Amino acid sequence: MQIAEVARSTSIESEHGRRAERVAAHRYVVSVQGAVGPKVLDGDGLTGQVAVAFSLTADGELAGVRVVRSSGHGELDSKALALVSGGRFPTSPEGAAHNHVSVFTFR
Repeated sequence: MQIAEVARSTSIESEHGRRAERVAAHRYVVSVQGAVGPKVLDGDGLTGQVAVAFSLTADGELAGVRVVRSSGHGELDSKALALVSGGRFPTSPEGAAHNHVSVFTFR
C-alpha cells in the first residue's frame, strides 16, 4: 500500500470512529433525559418552568442536583428536584462524569 492510500484509509477509519462516538454520546444524553421523566407535568393549579442542573458520575450515580432557574413556586421547584433525584441513570459511554440540565414545564 502506498502512503497516500494508508493515510486515506486511516482518515476514513478515524471519521467512522468519531461518528460512532457522537452517536453514543447522543444516545447517552437522550437516555439521561428520559430517566428524569416527562418534561411537561401537572402543576396542581400552579404554572411555571424549572431548570434543574445535575451531575452524574461515570457509573450513572447522581453526584449533585440544584435548581438553576426557579419557577417562583417552591412546590414546583421541589417536584422537579424530586424527579431528577429519583432518576435511574445510565453509565457514561466514555467512562467520564457529565453535567446536564433539564427544564420542566408545569401546567
